[in-house]
Amino acid sequence: QAGYDLISYNRYAKMSKALNETGRPMVYAMCNWGEDGTWNWAATIAHTWRMSGDIMDVRIRFDIEPSLTVPQSYDAYDDRCPCDASNTTHTTDCSMIRILEYAAPLVQKAGPGQWNDLDMLEVGNGGMTTIEYQTHFAMWAVIKSPLILGHNLATM
Repeated sequence: QAGYDLISYNRYAKMSKALNETGRPMVYAMCNWGEDGTWNWAATIAHTWRMSGDIMDVRIRFDIEPSLTVPQSYDAYDDRCPCDASNTTHTTDCSMIRILEYAAPLVQKAGPGQWNDLDMLEVGNGGMTTIEYQTHFAMWAVIKSPLILGHNLATM
């Protein structure tokens, strides 16, 4: 049930209405992986909205570390992560850097009680270095994404 803004809006507005009718305060975290430009309309019915495909915990290959063999690099992204201005689909292969690049122009869409959700934090899952995890955490905070833990707390 996607294809243009109104289809997605109507789909998620039904859930928003049902949650509001309970009379209890709740945070509505909407997830359609950014299809149909959620950042343009979701703030009217939800508190957070996913704006990209699913994150993948991978190391970032910088020119100063040529010995790293990784599926993605700083300036490229996996073909299975088709996030661009016209196409976002549910996938599990988006690098932290690719999601950040995609989200940067959307930062102004966030505000009090409404946030672009860049997906969960991968900190501690083992795919990135400590510095990359620190960068991941800091960038999610700077760009106003919810800081949702997506890892084992014991290994954090």
